[in-house]
Amino acid sequence: TTWGRWREQHPETAVLSTDTGYTKNYGRDPYGGYNPRVGYYENDNLLFPALRNDDRYPRKAVVMGARTPDGAAAFHKERLREAGLMTGEIGGQPVLAVYDPRYDTGYTYRNPDGREYEHGDDGVVGPDGTTHAFDALSLPRIYTFDAMWFAWAGYYPETNVYG
Repeated sequence: TTWGRWREQHPETAVLSTDTGYTKNYGRDPYGGYNPRVGYYENDNLLFPALRNDDRYPRKAVVMGARTPDGAAAFHKERLREAGLMTGEIGGQPVLAVYDPRYDTGYTYRNPDGREYEHGDDGVVGPDGTTHAFDALSLPRIYTFDAMWFAWAGYYPETNVYG
């Protein structure tokens, strides 16, 4: 997420130090020329060749990637943002992807019983009517992160795609 979104949700957060012992300019964009004025995602330039070419999405489409030892899934971030919730499978097992507008990110949960959930303004409403925080459903969470499609598809070419 962005620092601004984080601070909005956690105004008491303190940055301990930028003196990390490493020579790094924290005021400078680490991607340098990779981030032209139009933005990272608005061009097709890559810093290095893609491991594989996969045309299921544009190379720099942002996906929420989730992986387990049994497989991987990619949820198109913009589609997840629009839908709030998306279902899919990893390794033949049902999963549920949840969009969290507080941080503009997504989470993926194992949903072995295929229970139905609804996306609400304040969280996710479960089958029993209980509202859970976007990042705290009563299902096992799968590590999920933002990635550009070319990178995700390079490392997980057999990934399932949704959205």
